[in-house]
Amino acid sequence: MAENTLLTNTEVTYEGLRILKNMLGFTSRVTRTYDDRFARKGAKIGDTLSIRKPPRYVGRFGDALAPEGTVETSVPLTVDRLFGVDTEFDNTARTLSLDNYSERILKPKMATIANQIDLDGSSLTKKVWNAVGTPGTQPTTIETYLNAAARLTDNCAPDDDNRYGAMTPWMKAKLITGTASYFQPAADIAKQYRRGEIGMLGGIDWFETQNTYTHVGGAYVPSGSAIEIKGANQTGSTILTDGYTSAAFVEGDVFTIEGVYGVNPQTRQSTGQLQQFRITAPTTFSATDLSLPIEPAIVITGPFQNVTAAPADNADLTFHSSTGRTYKEGLAFHKDFAALVCVDQEEINGYGAESKMVRDPDSGLAFRSVTAYDIQTNKVYNRMEILYGWAIQYGELACRVSGL
Repeated sequence: MAENTLLTNTEVTYEGLRILKNMLGFTSRVTRTYDDRFARKGAKIGDTLSIRKPPRYVGRFGDALAPEGTVETSVPLTVDRLFGVDTEFDNTARTLSLDNYSERILKPKMATIANQIDLDGSSLTKKVWNAVGTPGTQPTTIETYLNAAARLTDNCAPDDDNRYGAMTPWMKAKLITGTASYFQPAADIAKQYRRGEIGMLGGIDWFETQNTYTHVGGAYVPSGSAIEIKGANQTGSTILTDGYTSAAFVEGDVFTIEGVYGVNPQTRQSTGQLQQFRITAPTTFSATDLSLPIEPAIVITGPFQNVTAAPADNADLTFHSSTGRTYKEGLAFHKDFAALVCVDQEEINGYGAESKMVRDPDSGLAFRSVTAYDIQTNKVYNRMEILYGWAIQYGELACRVSGL
């Protein structure tokens, strides 16, 4: 039996980080390569890192030289989340074995932190424009999940071991009931211990999680048969539409435009599927026309072309969800879809406080614990916290899976 001693803050911090690392679901499956660029003491909320994305080129045929300009794009990743769990107890509570302290106190605290990080990550779903399934109806066949994999492939997601899928518990229940034979046992026995492991389907490694996104769709009433494009040949990140009686769209509403098909990002050949777009900010109808902010921006030529053509005048808009519906969404994604960074915070020691900052070299998680004794109350206070930020790198490398 482990000896009971007064645990040090260092022991508690390292043990807390170990538990946190093993509790993460969605977070453990995204890009973590930028942590070292934030790994400095004293980083603050609001610090921003610019993530550079590779340029694209069109190419040429024949001998004649055809120089192309190099256009590099980037996305900001801002450290804007400081989350922690604080406790108070008398000093004897720390006079335990590390195993007992870990089971009684650390695990519940780390579970709260891990779930919040995963929940923040899953909220990125509303920033994804690819979507399959029927909002309000639970997928019951493999077709929906295979369609999600096809969307990833159409958008040039690498066909490697880094394709993952987050599935709600009820999605899993409905799917496994009738299609259990499609999920093959993992070759690596250790994989069965990964949190929520389900199995491979359509080249995607699916896992179960309760931390999925819930979308509350916008409401709209067309004045005729459909909402329409107003004015031909529109490009860019805003489109002008008409045909409303009323409308109140929200961020994350997904739609397609009649006659506007997606293209392969490298070959710029049509995928044969209508390009999907998402509304990027709440937008309310109050006049005869309505400008919708959209993503991706409509680009019809050049290395960043993403559609076959600009929309025609009076082309119909078809929304993914019926008006005002609330529904859960799973997410199929490649690891490079999103990035998480964790920041090294300052260690503050003295004045009755003892702190320890630790970073896990494998997961990139950085975690701080601060303990202080209050002479007036004879209490020991502890704050355990993590400072982090999320960003989407490549929105096209993910696909929403709508359910109930």
